[in-house]
Amino acid sequence: MKQFLPKWNEIFALVCVFAVFLDPLFVYVPIINHKDRCLTMDNTLGTTAIVLRLFTDLTYVANILFNVAKASEVLKEEGKWKRDQILRNALEIFKDSWLFLLVDFLAILPIPQTIVLSFIPKVKGQKFLDERKFLNFLLLSQYVPRVFRIYLSSKEVTSTRDKLITKTQWIIGLNVFIYFLAGHTYMQMVTQRSEEIKRKMKLKEKEIEKWIYDNDLPKKIQTDMMLIVKNRLEEDKDVDVQNLLSLLPPEKRKYILRLLCFSIVNKVEIFKDKDKKVLNVICDYLKPVLFAENTYIIREGDPLDQMLFIKQGTVWVYTASASSHGGRSTMTDTATKRLGKEDEEELVKSLGKGDYYGEELVKWSLTHKSFPMSTENVKSHTKVEAFALRANDLMKAIFSFWWLFRPNLPGQDCISLEEIWRRLAIAAVRKFRQRLIAQGNKSMKSLRVEDAGGKSNRERTVN
Repeated sequence: MKQFLPKWNEIFALVCVFAVFLDPLFVYVPIINHKDRCLTMDNTLGTTAIVLRLFTDLTYVANILFNVAKASEVLKEEGKWKRDQILRNALEIFKDSWLFLLVDFLAILPIPQTIVLSFIPKVKGQKFLDERKFLNFLLLSQYVPRVFRIYLSSKEVTSTRDKLITKTQWIIGLNVFIYFLAGHTYMQMVTQRSEEIKRKMKLKEKEIEKWIYDNDLPKKIQTDMMLIVKNRLEEDKDVDVQNLLSLLPPEKRKYILRLLCFSIVNKVEIFKDKDKKVLNVICDYLKPVLFAENTYIIREGDPLDQMLFIKQGTVWVYTASASSHGGRSTMTDTATKRLGKEDEEELVKSLGKGDYYGEELVKWSLTHKSFPMSTENVKSHTKVEAFALRANDLMKAIFSFWWLFRPNLPGQDCISLEEIWRRLAIAAVRKFRQRLIAQGNKSMKSLRVEDAGGKSNRERTVN
């Protein structure tokens, strides 16, 4: 046995290294079949990995038996071996070789085989990623006894006389292994992250498809949307499909806003005969809003400070007399049944997809008389997606094209040509002034940067 010891130590050390490089194969056995969109197993890779792992495990078992035999030889040489006391001999062997036996036992635990063959095939949906993470964790944890076993084997090899591998070579080998392990861990993290993004993308894709369908948008927009969602997910940021417009670049956001709202804005009586540019500018000022079910949007008696253009959901518009009819505080189904059909239509008005509310605000923006107050309650009956046009933004849009709204101004039919040119000149001067202020701000910033750079250069020269 003493003659065979050096050779066995070298063989076992090489098998230990091979076993460590073998374990990562189990991570790639579960694969996703993109055609059928389901989890499957790579049978060829799985069979290869299991057979090779069986070979390394049998080598570990042989090493355990070899260590037991070696320890018993030592006991016999020292005269501690008792033929009739098996339990005592076993305890002595364990005391002498417990570290080797424990490390070898932990190294041959069939953790990856059990998970890959028993647990992962039964897992569905989101739990697959959790099982994949758990498998990675167990493989990394099993690396500890395996790497430690390589260290112990290298010590045994370098302690023998006829060593073929020097201590320096073993150190180099361990460094290479650590480098490989770090690379493998990083690749696992990248792969896992990529799979998680794909899973989220698949979920978001369905939501975006529904959003595009519900809003009657062209199918080609979905590609741009998905690219933006992917970039957001790669930055580890969540994506709210209901607020996709906020993620878009300004030009793309304007384009989609116009597609979404142009037809509804064009329904407003005062906007019907206006130029397309006017409607586009109004669409640019719209802000997406979301209202939960049974939420007051505008209460009776409150200032009417916005127009609403409804894209999804149902909105009820009713007066205080409707809400108190039948002795109730709100318009319930019971109260509705007590009313006749004609009375109900007079008391409660229902607005849905493609409708708008708040035309009085347009009339106010033209006359600038007292601010309109709501004479009705506006309440969401279901979840409502809409676009809001604030009073201030409406005034900006109308002021930009005020001459086009001249026919809509009460008592302004006989306005002189001179007055038209005067107002055009005021609008042009204001735009020119805004442009100058913007350019001045940019110039000031560049001067500050140059001044800071010159100051730092002067300080370096003085030093």
